[in-house]
Amino acid sequence: MNRIFTCWLPYVFSIAIPAFGTPEWNTLNRSVVKIEADKRPAGDTGVGIVIAASPDSIRILTAAHVVADAAGWRVYFYSDQAVAYTATLFPKSSDALDLAVLEVRPQGRALPANIPQLAMRDRSTLPLDERIWTIDSEWVHIQNTIVRLDHDADTRMFEYTKVAIADGFSGGPVFDDDGRLVGIHREGAAGGRYAVAVKLDSAIEVLAVLGYNTPNLIPRAAGAPKPRADLPGECVGPELLAFDNWNADVVDNGGKSPMFDTRRFGQGSYCLVRIATYHWNHGQGATPGMRNPQDGVIGLVDGAGKNAGSWPAHVLDNVNWVAEVPSNPPVLLDGAYTVTDSLPATWSQNKASGGVGFARVTLRLYRGPDRL
Repeated sequence: MNRIFTCWLPYVFSIAIPAFGTPEWNTLNRSVVKIEADKRPAGDTGVGIVIAASPDSIRILTAAHVVADAAGWRVYFYSDQAVAYTATLFPKSSDALDLAVLEVRPQGRALPANIPQLAMRDRSTLPLDERIWTIDSEWVHIQNTIVRLDHDADTRMFEYTKVAIADGFSGGPVFDDDGRLVGIHREGAAGGRYAVAVKLDSAIEVLAVLGYNTPNLIPRAAGAPKPRADLPGECVGPELLAFDNWNADVVDNGGKSPMFDTRRFGQGSYCLVRIATYHWNHGQGATPGMRNPQDGVIGLVDGAGKNAGSWPAHVLDNVNWVAEVPSNPPVLLDGAYTVTDSLPATWSQNKASGGVGFARVTLRLYRGPDRL
């Protein structure tokens, strides 16, 4: 018999999904950091975005040329711009796309806990002449325009107008008007006549090859329905269990992904509150984030096979993984979904569960408009 613990770890994340017009900077800024690199004879300053966040580790994507050949690195978060955290540089980087990853861990004080997830623009949806926004190391926002969908015939990059873009932008995000990430600023080019950015989908593909997951970046297709922070709506009523197959029989590893459908409760949208999975692993447990924060990620795939979101998991009693889901704005579900777990090799299952990994999905009713 295996004891299953059901208490929850209170750690709140949010998702940065702003309204129309211009991006919601007060939210987006919290996922953008200032980076200082100690170099000789002069230091370098750049920008980075948070690609993974947990209580004991924050990973940051930036430009490789900003952090290369430095003796040390300091990271400043928007929530505390006066005091830096010391960072470490991971050895794997991309010279071709000028990408590198830093990590910050607690250093006598907790890491910022209000890091929002960032919505990503769908691949191959960038048009010429679209307005975009770049951010420098002082969180100043500059409007620019896309002028070319490649750079020197390399379709992994694009070019845009260089309005007030100078030192201090390298490694920073490029957003569209809807607050979705479309790229990472790389450099100025042609004597400063235009700027070059790496397309976000190309950056994500390279990071995956290098072994870096990006749970803080979530997909949202162009034109897809999304929550509106400026419209009335709220999560109401008691919590509902959309899926719960936990039982007290002896378990083994290798659970398969479970499926559930919110329409069992009736038509309409539901707020995703949390997802829990179980990793008994022959009594050894499986603690997410002990060595790599991306070792513990729980996600959902919708009925069309598209990623519906993923969230860092936190461990309880060494065996229970719990992903608390953002609530402002809420993550809305309507239809059939499959639960994913980043470590299926230790995901507990048994005969009573039909070989399906133990999972518990908690919802609340959403009241209010949830479609544009």
